[in-house]
Amino acid sequence: MAVTLRVAIVHAHPLFRVGLRAAISDHGRDLEIAGEADSLESAAALLAGARPEVVVLDSSLPGTGGL
Repeated sequence: MAVTLRVAIVHAHPLFRVGLRAAISDHGRDLEIAGEADSLESAAALLAGARPEVVVLDSSLPGTGGL
């Protein structure tokens, strides 16, 4: 049985999110984009609502101290 992992993308730069979304989508049916966020505030809302299994996070997201 194949398990689909839901992936959230959190990055400040739109071009990075576009590229990562394309790479994840090209990977196949076992990865699904749960959503995208460009700030700490939008990431918190996304993670609370979408509850992804994997988060690809910009460790230098503006307005944060990193991880």
